[in-house]
Amino acid sequence: MKNAPLKFFVLGTPITHSLSPLMHNAAFEAARANATFEARDPRNVEGFLALCDEFASQAGAGVGGFCVTIPYKQEAFKRCEILSPAARVIGAVNTVTCQSDGLLKGDNTDAIGFVQSLAHELGAHDLPALSNHSTALVVGTGGVARAIAYALIDSRISSVTVSSRHLQSAQDFIASLNEFAQTKGVNLCACEDATHNAVGEFDVVVNATPLGLRDDDPAFAEAAWLKAAKGFVFDAVYRKEHATRLVREARLSGVPACDGRRMLVEQGIAAQNIWNETFHFWDNETIAAQVARAMYESVLTHGEGESK
Repeated sequence: MKNAPLKFFVLGTPITHSLSPLMHNAAFEAARANATFEARDPRNVEGFLALCDEFASQAGAGVGGFCVTIPYKQEAFKRCEILSPAARVIGAVNTVTCQSDGLLKGDNTDAIGFVQSLAHELGAHDLPALSNHSTALVVGTGGVARAIAYALIDSRISSVTVSSRHLQSAQDFIASLNEFAQTKGVNLCACEDATHNAVGEFDVVVNATPLGLRDDDPAFAEAAWLKAAKGFVFDAVYRKEHATRLVREARLSGVPACDGRRMLVEQGIAAQNIWNETFHFWDNETIAAQVARAMYESVLTHGEGESK
């Protein structure tokens, strides 16, 4: 009798927009792995923690791991018994492996996903790569914002400004990452609601909030704010069928922009590599390349998300 497939999940609220099942199932098919991937909406923190406990109890007997998206990445960080070095510094987890001993191992692949996708987009738009002269604005203080700020700091750019509707949230965020920033020689500062301030000084502006996921979300920023932007706009959000409102409005304002689809793929490839270390879905670089290609094709040819 054929063994039951190893199960993987993505947990988030909302989750209907997620392309993760399409992407990871394409990866498992390319690797000829006996594994499946599906989306679950925990509805709230209590539901999320209950699913974590359920999956941990099934480790070694059907559940291999899961991805975590908005708004549970910091809860996942607190729930995991084992943390990778990056996850420990970032303070958020987006990739979990269910170990055979029932412990949950948390990793963060958002940081590498962001920096690789940003490098691709800057090159595609003939813009300079990040350097020690670059400046960035990150709007948001949640789990994905933490990973993006970490990635920018690790790239040793000149400065990273973190913005929140509430200045105290931005200041707390800065305090938690300041030691890491100091080791990299990066100036880290906070500001309140930067979507109402001048943005021409920044080389990269990142929306790391959930704003744009829902049809009825308000605009991320006023048109005048976007027109003042002189750098690249990176929206970590993506929509299932078309580019986000922020990306569309930025382009209409003449500002180069992309959504989070390529970041989704890059962090997903990193997650597959982590799971492969435990479950051995493939054992050579040829299959690894086929897996990555299947993930790119499943997401970047679906809808209109990728910038041209």
